[in-house]
Amino acid sequence: MSRRAECVFYTQDTGLASRWLPLLRETVPVLEARRPGEVDAVVSGAGGLVVVLDLKAEGAADRLAAWAELPQPPVVVAVGPPRSGPAREAEARGVFATLDPEAEWRGVERTVIRALERADLETEVRALRDAARADAQFGLRPLGDPGPRGFSLDHFTAALRNLHDVEHLFQHVVDGLALAAGVSRVGLFAGGFGAAPDFRLRADRHCLADAYQARYAADHPLVRWLERNAHVVSRVALAQLGGPLDRPALARALDRMGAEALVPLFARGQLIGWFFVGHRADGTPFSRADLEALSGFAGPISAAIANALLYEELNLQKRFAETLLQAIPVGIVAVDTDAVVRWFNPAAERLLGLAAARILGRPVDEAGSWPADLLRQGLGSSPPRAPVEWVHRPADRRLAGSVFRLGGQPPVAGAMLLIEDVSEQRRLAERSEQVARSAFWTELAAAMAHEIRNPLVVIQTFAQLLPERHQDAEFREEFSREVPGEVARLASIADQIGTLARPRAPRTAPLDLADLLGRAVEAGRSLAGDSPVPVEVRILDPVPLVRGDAGLLADAIAHLVANALESIPSGADGRVQVLAAPDPLGEGLRITVEDNGRGIADDIRGSMFSPFGTTKARGMGLGLPIARRVALDHHGDLRVESLAQGTRVRLHLPLAPPDGLTPPAPE
Repeated sequence: MSRRAECVFYTQDTGLASRWLPLLRETVPVLEARRPGEVDAVVSGAGGLVVVLDLKAEGAADRLAAWAELPQPPVVVAVGPPRSGPAREAEARGVFATLDPEAEWRGVERTVIRALERADLETEVRALRDAARADAQFGLRPLGDPGPRGFSLDHFTAALRNLHDVEHLFQHVVDGLALAAGVSRVGLFAGGFGAAPDFRLRADRHCLADAYQARYAADHPLVRWLERNAHVVSRVALAQLGGPLDRPALARALDRMGAEALVPLFARGQLIGWFFVGHRADGTPFSRADLEALSGFAGPISAAIANALLYEELNLQKRFAETLLQAIPVGIVAVDTDAVVRWFNPAAERLLGLAAARILGRPVDEAGSWPADLLRQGLGSSPPRAPVEWVHRPADRRLAGSVFRLGGQPPVAGAMLLIEDVSEQRRLAERSEQVARSAFWTELAAAMAHEIRNPLVVIQTFAQLLPERHQDAEFREEFSREVPGEVARLASIADQIGTLARPRAPRTAPLDLADLLGRAVEAGRSLAGDSPVPVEVRILDPVPLVRGDAGLLADAIAHLVANALESIPSGADGRVQVLAAPDPLGEGLRITVEDNGRGIADDIRGSMFSPFGTTKARGMGLGLPIARRVALDHHGDLRVESLAQGTRVRLHLPLAPPDGLTPPAPE
């Protein structure tokens, strides 16, 4: 279209104007009218106008009655409470749409855009009508009987006012063509935009059975010929149309429809359908002038059908979206910028135990403190980026909520909360963890039996020899050296098993990463026998807010540093790097310990987190299991990656929950 229709907003409601005007002006140039005289002056002096009319404004009903008598009345979008008296009266007067003052802005914007397109289409149709009248003045013979049955483009202009009923529009066009052409058989085939669905008969008068059954795909010869030639197909002029291969196909199409003439319909450069007419009632053939007159109807009919098909598609999408949102098992709660609930689907009713009728149109706080807190953060500057879990006590469910802004960058249109019931997932995870824990303790018991057996054999041997050789000074010296060492080894095994089996609960507080990593590196050096390998510590800004138990985390990282130091052969040019940085997905903090040592042998990769799973000469292989347990207790995880040279271990800690939101403690 060559231009956009103008828009005027008439209201005396300052609150409505302050909410709607800035958003309207992002869509289209808008004039604001506060008095009846102002809006009357604009409407009477402009055609192709859209008026957004507040039904509470002074003289709104009188304005609607007066504008209907104008030569080119405006397209009116009324604003008032649905099903109210003024709204019903406005709809009876043929307004384009009626909107709730509290309607969600996206719906308002779409309606105004459709109204603008409607105003432009009406302007184009009037231009075509005026051109047709001018042609008639220069001798174009009227089509069909020029008497009382005479038909003009005014019929199609009137048809544009029936967009709420697409099938009625199609039938209106067919009836009008029958009057204009003086024929009893008329048919209208229509397809659609986008994926070019099959063309089928959408409206008719006295068509053949074959026409009802016909379907024309995008690659059908008739469709392709009409797209290439954009030409009227008539039986009387068939010998002059196309090539010798085209004519038989065109003749078959006319025969199947029982048509004497076929007129293609185009919109937006795309074939959207065609209409056809049969024999004239008086038996006279169509003349060249008749065909030209029929072709003249194609423009306004195309405009009307294009708008109708678009309206039909939008309605279908709307119904589909609403059905999908109603049927989806995920709870959806949406609020506007004032934190008033505008959407509350059945899944949300079920999960939160609340009726939508009680919540819709009410402040979000009535939906509960947890949803309200999350949605208000969604309206703020820093919504949670990760799902937040909480236990919904009335229904004894564990729910997870993800909040999203509506509208992208400011100004936002609102916020949406997606709620999932993760109770069953958590129960399955707990059962899986119980199975894994059982397997762990089975493996631990077997490994302990193996580890304890060696020192016990030594102690037992010395105990058996003691009665015979207690007088032997060399034996007593060896006894006093070996037996206490083996006892200390047993005590150390018991201590580490206790740490692994009965860890204390984390005492969380905001973490000072510099202090935490410094302590961890020093403790790791001590565990590794004061290795001379340098350890580089780096902290990349911005550091996300993370809470945790500094003592437990320092102990876990110390084990990782010790493993890294011990993996580097003596005398090698080794390096160890400890890096703290934001998680790339923005979901927390990642602490990476990386070395250029021996890497992980293939034969132990599957048992890295198993107790005593070590190939080192010293140590018992409990460092990684302990570190992993600390990570899990902090709702994080621990991942190990073997590099071409060396090893990389990543400890992930989630973001601290927003104020007032605490994730459930691990089971």
